[in-house]
Amino acid sequence: MSMIERQNCRRSLDRLIAQRYLYRRAKCVEGLRLASVVIAVSILALDLFIGAPSFSQWAMLIVVLLWCAEQALLVGWSTRLKEEAATIQEDFDCFVLQIPWATHRGIEVPMEGRIRELSVRAASIAAVTEGLTDWYGRDGIPADPIQARVHCQTTNCRWDERLRREWTWSMSTGLILALVLILVLAAITGVSVMDLVLSVSVALRALTWLVVEFRQQSAAKKRTLRLQRYLSAAGQVGPVSMCDVRLAQDAIFEHRRSCPTVPDWFYLLRKGAHQTLERG
Repeated sequence: MSMIERQNCRRSLDRLIAQRYLYRRAKCVEGLRLASVVIAVSILALDLFIGAPSFSQWAMLIVVLLWCAEQALLVGWSTRLKEEAATIQEDFDCFVLQIPWATHRGIEVPMEGRIRELSVRAASIAAVTEGLTDWYGRDGIPADPIQARVHCQTTNCRWDERLRREWTWSMSTGLILALVLILVLAAITGVSVMDLVLSVSVALRALTWLVVEFRQQSAAKKRTLRLQRYLSAAGQVGPVSMCDVRLAQDAIFEHRRSCPTVPDWFYLLRKGAHQTLERG
């Protein structure tokens, strides 16, 4: 089979369905982390309107419990889902691009039974199974096998870097504006000592999440940008070997298994614009 045929065969589509299902679950878990921040900010806004000392005490307790639940449960859960999804997507890439599995990483090839189990779970979710054919497109793939692999790897990096850049800017702007609005409201209405303590704690909680998310997204964006530059320059300083392709694939895998996700709603919002850029 050609590369175009391999990406659309049943084996490949099952792996795309499985990895997208797992990534969707990971995004839901990370969405819960973001929801805990939004709830904390909402509690602050509600407390400013109510102004009752007893409510402020309960609000402080809820904010602390939300943070504990996030660190103890959600972080590890999201990490496990992303690692399995990245392994399945690596299996897809190795088959479609005909790259040997990297046994030196000590990670086993996903079992066929597990792939089928996940794809069956996702079969009832239309949004998971749509748009999976022609994953790397049909036009523009070079005829040379090595250059075709480099082309597909570069496409992965371009898409990822653009999406993270846009998401980082959007979520930073939105959260900062929300915090500024609440602080302005607090200054206008006047707050008690308890309200001030709650305001500071929630603001620090939200800003901590923003700083961590911004740092992780920025680091992921820089990694893909460096890898994109490396792949774009491939062949200009000498012939590209399978060793170069394998090293680039290792970097892509490590990025997928460790990087923060971007919400599906934002991905779908920007998908059309990104596809237009790729076709251009």
